[in-house]
Amino acid sequence: MKDSITRIIAFLCIISILVSCHNENKTLDKVTYMKAFADTYGVIRWFYPGDEAQTVDWNALAVYGVHRIEQVNSNEELQSALQDIFYPIASGVAITTDAKYDTRQITPENSVGMKEIAWQHSGVDLGKWSNSYVSKRTYRDFDSQGINRLAFEFEQPAANYIGKELIFEVDIDNLTSSTLKVYAKISLDDNGADEYINFCEYSPHNETDSSIKKIIKVGGEDSNKLLRIGIYTTGVGEFRVNYCRLNNSDLLADSFIRNYTVYNYSNQGREVKTKDLLYEEHSHIGEVKSLEVIDGLYVHVPLALYGSDEYTYPLSDKTIVKPNYVASVDAASERDMMLADLVVTWNVINYFHPYLSDEVNDWGACLLSAINEVYQSDRYSLDPLRRMMANVKDAHFVANSPRENKDYNFLPIRVRRDENRVVVTNSLDKAILPGDEIVEVGGRSAIERYLDCEELVSGSQQYKSHIAEQIWLREYAPKAEIVLERNGKCHSIIISSIDRGKFISDLIANNNIKQSRWLNQDTLYLNTRSSSLAEIIELLKLRKKEQTVLIDIRDGSSFMLMNILPYIANERALKPFREGISQTPMVYKPETPSINDTLNDVDIPSLQYNNIFITGPMNYSHDEEVVDYALYCGIAKTAGAATAGCNGRVNRISLPSEGFVNFTGRKVFSNLGKRGYYYGRGIPATENIDLMECN
Repeated sequence: MKDSITRIIAFLCIISILVSCHNENKTLDKVTYMKAFADTYGVIRWFYPGDEAQTVDWNALAVYGVHRIEQVNSNEELQSALQDIFYPIASGVAITTDAKYDTRQITPENSVGMKEIAWQHSGVDLGKWSNSYVSKRTYRDFDSQGINRLAFEFEQPAANYIGKELIFEVDIDNLTSSTLKVYAKISLDDNGADEYINFCEYSPHNETDSSIKKIIKVGGEDSNKLLRIGIYTTGVGEFRVNYCRLNNSDLLADSFIRNYTVYNYSNQGREVKTKDLLYEEHSHIGEVKSLEVIDGLYVHVPLALYGSDEYTYPLSDKTIVKPNYVASVDAASERDMMLADLVVTWNVINYFHPYLSDEVNDWGACLLSAINEVYQSDRYSLDPLRRMMANVKDAHFVANSPRENKDYNFLPIRVRRDENRVVVTNSLDKAILPGDEIVEVGGRSAIERYLDCEELVSGSQQYKSHIAEQIWLREYAPKAEIVLERNGKCHSIIISSIDRGKFISDLIANNNIKQSRWLNQDTLYLNTRSSSLAEIIELLKLRKKEQTVLIDIRDGSSFMLMNILPYIANERALKPFREGISQTPMVYKPETPSINDTLNDVDIPSLQYNNIFITGPMNYSHDEEVVDYALYCGIAKTAGAATAGCNGRVNRISLPSEGFVNFTGRKVFSNLGKRGYYYGRGIPATENIDLMECN
């Protein structure tokens, strides 16, 4: 009897193992098939030049596609599914077991008078936020997509301005066309909101009075919002921004280009006429991108087609019914949306991220890992996408979706990571003191929780550690059990979480930010967060050349930082400002862009002025651009901690889930050449000084 029971148990164990292995293999197949769809989607969306493909809602197609691929259980079914998805809108594409592509299917009997239609990308045009990026097909009009384009944006946490009355002034003129409209606005929007409110504040058309002044008050209820200032354009023509300022601080530096030529986007002064080529290089008839998406299944995409003014050849097959891509969005599951968001984002980064080839060896493996994580999830989350993007080390990266659960509060403390310890730096709960080590939160190791949070952050290590702190503090339960260590003894306590507004106002905004002041007769301390540019200029008027100026930018600036440079040095000491060369990826073939720095290395010159920027991991993009330029000119050095390590104008992907992803769209080289390269690393401190009085 006992032997029979033993045999039954052994048999059941074997069955359980076989079922588990079958399920695991089935998941692996689904991951492989979804990767095949992603590969196919990207190369057709961004490089197939047929007219019919331009009429598609590609986000909706991504949702439809992942749902269709979810039903696939064999290689043959995958081929059929890919054909059903893409043949109705890309008649020149072949999805076949044949490794060769027959170009006769894209060759008309008479091609006289036809031109080569092919994609050219300068960066990638993703819509409203792609202010300096252009995508168009050769010999085809620009597609305005019926949207307004962002020409300039300035945004800061509203918590920086609580209790203040802000005066926004802008002056725009030289509008050369009645079809061009320019809108300027200021608003308080929810953090991460995709759309501006009260959009049409200003629309000049060759009017005598082209200036606008608007006053806005920031109250405590706005602490979790963003203050946003923007200039939008729509139409074709030219305009000039004479000034754009907030409380008398100019937001557009004089060295920035102020003249704009717009063709349904802001293109920073470079004139590109309709139906022109963006640049000389483009794909030609006969060039085909062939992908083996799984073993023995090939996707062939012609990169150039013959085209007249009316159509591209081959024409779509009218007998093929186009699926209702849009209808699939309403019926999509949480998993469908997560997968669609991954597919869209991965492809944009794959073809257009200027730093990808520098930072990631196998971007395809990153997608496979993210897809697999989605299949292990039971609710919508952007965390798989965040972990995927962390490989790129892009501090501009932000992911946001209204589908994601944001019903969380915060622990009422601030912490920092000290090696393998999580240490309290500030607390609103009297039971927790600065210096306490947090050992556990909710029964889980505090340091393990911290390391998991770092995996969600894209950027340099110092930036990841800094941002992980705020993620670590998120708490979904109203109360949390904390185990802390103090003076060698452990204590277990229950604390209440606090809402976002209180967290920002009491622990972030009021984080003991110092005021600008003379520390002694030899040293002037300037804090660019707490002081306006006008206040700083007044203090600098009293400064003598031999006196030291400490410029603390660790908490950001209330003005465009570049505007401080003429006041900390004689303008004759400033060299012509330069961001670098070969900044924007020029992509016309489906390949990951590789942009090499051809600048010669430049040694940091001897310091001509006793200026020192105090930097930290929250300094990135424009801040780093200014610091790098100051080092190049020899007008300042650095102290504190390394910067975040990220520069290049931001672009934004609109996700199928109605969220968005921000990423870096241009590559910016250090003024110091290769030796000063700081993306993903940061600008290190050149000086080791005592910052006690500044902290």
